[in-house]
Amino acid sequence: MAQGILLTDDEVVALAALLGRPWPTGLATVATTAQELSQAGKRGVRSLIIRGIVTADAESGYTTHPGVSAVIETFVNASQRIGGYIARSAALETMAGASLTAVPVAGIWWIDAATAQGVHGFRQAEAEEVLAAITELADHTRDGTLLSGVDDAAEYAFVIVYGDGPEQRIVVPANSSDGTAWDRGPLQQAFAAAAV
Repeated sequence: MAQGILLTDDEVVALAALLGRPWPTGLATVATTAQELSQAGKRGVRSLIIRGIVTADAESGYTTHPGVSAVIETFVNASQRIGGYIARSAALETMAGASLTAVPVAGIWWIDAATAQGVHGFRQAEAEEVLAAITELADHTRDGTLLSGVDDAAEYAFVIVYGDGPEQRIVVPANSSDGTAWDRGPLQQAFAAAAV
């Protein structure tokens, strides 16, 4: 297991922008409007400079720590992502809580585990660990454990995404333990295909 990297929503927006790309997934604390993303990028650059992850000078501009830059570049350039996020059942396309996104790179996976407060934890993992983490989040959403402190928990779902089309997602409703299991087959097939 590689050492992890912690970044905020603002910081990932800024790092992606420094690479000339938008951040490719939803953000818990930043709306996807141009103005909000611009403000987040400014806050993120300030924070990254204070933390020493980015340096700046008048001649060369911004320079990002190469390890952090490589991780962010992996996510913004990924041709394939598998993951899941908490959403309101009435707005499944909009993230409304924690998320987990994974991208395959040369036989390993990079995970971005983001909290509802917009803190991202990046680390490496094996495919089996990523599959288990997504499955566990879905199971804990379904049985009510993950959203136990939320008043209207039944209005949420865990949305698993394993491709670009709407048919390449699984919606696991919250607090819906009716004795039937959600279909893990498509998710397992997506992992098997990504490993090839």
